[in-house]
Amino acid sequence: MNKLKRFLYLFLQSCINPKKFFFTLNKRLFTVPDLYSLDKIKNKFLKKKYFYLWINLSKKNLKFQKLFFQNEKSEEKIRFDYNKKNDFNENFFKSLASNGIIIIENVLPNNEKTQIQNDFIELKNFNISNLPFDKPNWLIEPIKTVNKSKERVYSKKKISHYPSLEQLSNELTKKISGKILKTEAEFYFDKCIKIPEEKILGDNVLHIDRWVPNFKIIYSPFEVKIDNAPLTYLLESHKINGKYEKMIFNNNFKNIEEFDLFDLKKKTQIILKENSLVVALTNGVHGREPFLELKERMLLFLQYAKSFNKLSFLNYKSFNK
Repeated sequence: MNKLKRFLYLFLQSCINPKKFFFTLNKRLFTVPDLYSLDKIKNKFLKKKYFYLWINLSKKNLKFQKLFFQNEKSEEKIRFDYNKKNDFNENFFKSLASNGIIIIENVLPNNEKTQIQNDFIELKNFNISNLPFDKPNWLIEPIKTVNKSKERVYSKKKISHYPSLEQLSNELTKKISGKILKTEAEFYFDKCIKIPEEKILGDNVLHIDRWVPNFKIIYSPFEVKIDNAPLTYLLESHKINGKYEKMIFNNNFKNIEEFDLFDLKKKTQIILKENSLVVALTNGVHGREPFLELKERMLLFLQYAKSFNKLSFLNYKSFNK
């Protein structure tokens, strides 16, 4: 009876707001398996079957196979200058496959970098004033959240506002997944209001985003130093192998720092110059350092859950033509 009521409720909601209905449908049915999807499966046999179903589908993507599964020759270099195209084109994929993360410097022309900086200043001013936000180019009203030690303002814009960034996103997603993936420009303005900063799971504690191949692109229009919460990454932790599977099935991904599955000495702090971009394979172990001073951090995230979903795993042949 409850299921019938739920069905009728969803049906009515779909009539009232079809756009919201299809967004929810896509999120529930087609989004790539998330961290806790395995937790819902109590039978160990079925849990492993579900895990290996998506892992084996992932391997059908030839690019994913090299990035996430094959052992690679160790590559020390993780920083590239986008202006040095020969070096970037030759070594980008090798370094990403080896380490799980790379940094690309000097990525956007000055006018576009300045535009993004000014957009972050708009969010900062909103955070200070708390006045109504009358800026039509933003896709949503800024969302402000506050905890004991940090304030965050989030909003987003169409990536088409930044043509060079969009072109770069297209280039990188094609290199990583085999096809161009669409996205939006998501703005995160963080301000530390208390030291020491409290620990937040999925943020300033080592974690993984998903247990299937996954990645993010992060643009930094401003410098990020050691004291304003740089990203961290556990190099080589993105490879889906026996050690990785043990972490997943033992639920150690919830407390990665308390177990010795990975060499924590490989945790690297990602200090950034302004106008830098990070490409991170986020099924690997990552997070950010806590704020060490009462400072700010402004990062633009490009994520691809809407354009890369479960159906994408079934269509890898077209990706690799």
